[in-house]
Amino acid sequence: MIYHGNGAHCFANSFYMGLRSSGQTDIPEVPFLEFLTTMPFGAFYVRPAHLFFPSGPGIEPDAGINLALQTMGWTCENYHGGSEAEALAQLRTALSSGPVMVGPVDMGYLTYAPGHEHQGGLDHYIIVLEADETQVRVNDPAGWPWARLPISDFMTAWRAEAVDYGQRPYRMRWNFRREQPVSRAEMIARTLVAVRQRLAAEWSHPDLAQGADAICTLAHDLRETVPDPIAGRLIWFALPLAADRLNNAAAYLREGDAIPAADIALAAARLYGETLTAAIQHDWTTAAALLERIAPLEHDLEQALRAG
Repeated sequence: MIYHGNGAHCFANSFYMGLRSSGQTDIPEVPFLEFLTTMPFGAFYVRPAHLFFPSGPGIEPDAGINLALQTMGWTCENYHGGSEAEALAQLRTALSSGPVMVGPVDMGYLTYAPGHEHQGGLDHYIIVLEADETQVRVNDPAGWPWARLPISDFMTAWRAEAVDYGQRPYRMRWNFRREQPVSRAEMIARTLVAVRQRLAAEWSHPDLAQGADAICTLAHDLRETVPDPIAGRLIWFALPLAADRLNNAAAYLREGDAIPAADIALAAARLYGETLTAAIQHDWTTAAALLERIAPLEHDLEQALRAG
């Protein structure tokens, strides 16, 4: 099968590889698939853990994939739960018809990846290609095609006990297939409706800030001491992902004639790029000031999207 990779967009790249395994060649590009999940919109910040995510609290990869499939007019086989033996047996059965999308998995047990021991509890998505009695072979979009993983490590990763979302354990999808044709324009229109519905939902948690408040709170905290783990996650994951997602979303919003929202998204993407540069230089004062400029754009983008 065709390998496609980018670690920060692991679920979208795995989703793309899963769709390509259908034999269909007119699969939308990876950034468009991510747009269809609605994950590029919103932001939230879990303050006790100092975790910032460039997506809203009302969506995560597992639900986003389901939404994208519905939007595209596709479906697939699904499995989760059961015992380890049942899940492994189901995986081997599914593999008889082609590659299987697996996730979320716990990155801390992907022992083929350097530094995996420092990534426990972080979620990831991969494609399983083969599974015998001792190992699995996977396409990992983080840069590890045809990686070999002992079956015991794989099963622990797949159990995903420390991952706090999605239907777990042992979540997998396979046999992706189109049920009805849906035009690209209609996919964008459906996604904008889904974004409006999600932004209108109420979320309340004492440890969680969302939207513009999340960005302002992060900016405040960056003016204090920034521990290395927090700095690393911002530099290697959250900030580039935010810039990338909004940059791509701006193009698809423009394609869908949502011009005001597109202009705001692009302006925010540019500022996230500047914030990343400041963060790489450990100039956290500048990074905080840039985030404070992004916050009103986040507010304006939500208002533009809600207005349609």
